[in-house]
Amino acid sequence: MNVNLSNSEDRINTALVLVCFIGLVAYYVGIINMYVWLFFLLIRLFTFNRKEFGFFALLFGSSMFGRMFASQSLYLSTIVLFLVLGIIALRNEIFSVLSKSFHSYFFLLILIGFFLVEYLLGPGTFYAHDKIMKLSVRGLIWLTVFLIFVQSDEISNKKIAVSFLLLTLFYLSQSAQLYGIRPSAVLDFSYFRDYCDMIGRNEAYTEVVNYQTLGYLALAPSIFCMMDSDWSKNNAVMTYAIIAISFWVLLLSGTRQTLVIFLAIAFLRYILGQKGPIPYTRLIGLAIAAVLVYFMISNLGSSSYDQMINEDGDLSYSINRDTTTPFAVMDINPFFGVGFGGYVLYAHKAYPHNFFLEVIDELGIVGLLFILAVLTCFMMTNVNKVYFRFLSRNGSYIFLFFLMCFLRSMISGDMADSMSFICVLLAMTLLPEPAQDEVTELAVIEDNGHSV
Repeated sequence: MNVNLSNSEDRINTALVLVCFIGLVAYYVGIINMYVWLFFLLIRLFTFNRKEFGFFALLFGSSMFGRMFASQSLYLSTIVLFLVLGIIALRNEIFSVLSKSFHSYFFLLILIGFFLVEYLLGPGTFYAHDKIMKLSVRGLIWLTVFLIFVQSDEISNKKIAVSFLLLTLFYLSQSAQLYGIRPSAVLDFSYFRDYCDMIGRNEAYTEVVNYQTLGYLALAPSIFCMMDSDWSKNNAVMTYAIIAISFWVLLLSGTRQTLVIFLAIAFLRYILGQKGPIPYTRLIGLAIAAVLVYFMISNLGSSSYDQMINEDGDLSYSINRDTTTPFAVMDINPFFGVGFGGYVLYAHKAYPHNFFLEVIDELGIVGLLFILAVLTCFMMTNVNKVYFRFLSRNGSYIFLFFLMCFLRSMISGDMADSMSFICVLLAMTLLPEPAQDEVTELAVIEDNGHSV
């Protein structure tokens, strides 16, 4: 594994990863300044090309990986700013995918229309108003940004990964600097989640610091690295360093679902990297690795991880979810549900943290079958018939991002959050390469335009 420093991008990425490692060490010795990470993040953003900046801005602005700030005004102003900047940066690509990806948008609009009808016929709870708005807006943004990512060969996964790594360390430093969330020892993997639970929520009932936000921010760099089909061929040392740092912070977060997702994606990435049948020796190696991971988790000394693998606890205890109430609500009206956003009227929570349970509870079996029928029709009529090994134009295994979103929808979030896996699925279609005259025209437009 030779580190390739032959171009400026590799040098910048390598320097920033080294800074991240030094910053993580400094975090343990008490040298913490969250503004340093904003400085380095700005450096990374200014070295982006226009498409990379727009892609990152729309992902960040749509809260794909969580909410960064407890303050509602700061949170809203930040996401609006990044959404506007992202739209401006990708304005040409947005118009292009809107005109050429009718097939994907058609099926998304069918689903949004179905949810809108259910909302109008539903109980009209306050939560339903918030959910239909987020579902519609996020759905359109996410489908657009994923379509642009799939069609573009100018977006570097490593540059995006480094950006989210810097953002992760900013969030970690912010929690220490503003709220005093610090580990008691190097191997203290329970402090962050314990502190978050103690701090609780503010007057707006927003979590002041969210361990899941840190977990998903830390998951993002590893996802973008592992998505790259040539991840271990170009500067492999840097790639492994990004994954190692992000995995360490992921463990610090105490977020069990992101740990499960990381392990599932790492295993699937190994499968994708095999060109033929997997030798028995490697299968044995994977089995040994699984046993080692089990013992590692069981010896982390974290109550949240111990709870996940506790053999004496039932499913509700292991996953920290109420598995009784969703089925009780389901029995009220199994065919048509209790109405869009109506789950909160029959339970102590707004949603059951599982997409399929939420759909059956609120829209019934009929609603679930309709959604599955729409997605099946899309897959049957899609020009692309390959999903598991689908490669974007920049050589990314998009199925890994789909898997992250899908697994997340099974154990966390509501219907609006779960639109991410639907949008990634709808984006798994490659448009024809533009004609030569169109390429020339786009080149002229970009030369005359302004990069962000």
